[in-house]
Amino acid sequence: MQIVDNQDMTISVWVFPETDISDVSLELIAAIKQGYLTVKAAGVWAGDVETPSVEAPSEGSKFFGFDMDNEYIGGFDVGAWGTIL
Repeated sequence: MQIVDNQDMTISVWVFPETDISDVSLELIAAIKQGYLTVKAAGVWAGDVETPSVEAPSEGSKFFGFDMDNEYIGGFDVGAWGTIL
């Protein structure tokens, strides 16, 4: 899980499943969506909870990002757009 500051008084929570989002417990997803696991300042809106939009888990679970290639973000042919949970 990664918390992203959107620079407009909102944050997004990115969830990186090891294999597939269906393997993540529904209780954990509900706790994230309801704000129990979000560390944020007062007055900041915890907006979207996103996960990479890959069709098959074998394709990976990285978000798309220009000019980046690390454990969580990949470029063309590797990264995927985010899907809101």
